[in-house]
Amino acid sequence: MKTNKRSANTAFGRRALSVLIMAAFIILVWLIMFHPAAAGSNAREESVQYVSLQIEEGDTLWSIAEQHLPASMDVTHYIDQIRAVNHMHTDTIIASRYLIIPVYA
Repeated sequence: MKTNKRSANTAFGRRALSVLIMAAFIILVWLIMFHPAAAGSNAREESVQYVSLQIEEGDTLWSIAEQHLPASMDVTHYIDQIRAVNHMHTDTIIASRYLIIPVYA
């Protein structure tokens, strides 16, 4: 009789363990799929386009950035983006050359 009871407990334990593992898996999948960061609810989804802009006499990166600055962005961050897109190591720009400017929609 002890053998039957022991095998019944073992079978019950295996089923309980299977159910717990399955529940943990479902919760994990749900967290991955519906986490706010994955859904983008904390970050504003913006598309970006790039335009070519001819530099005019007297232009600075700051003045160009202020003209095209997205409302949700700091001007220094935007200047950093302009520099990165154009592979610039300094803020020096030359009139009549072109800059690629990110424009957010």
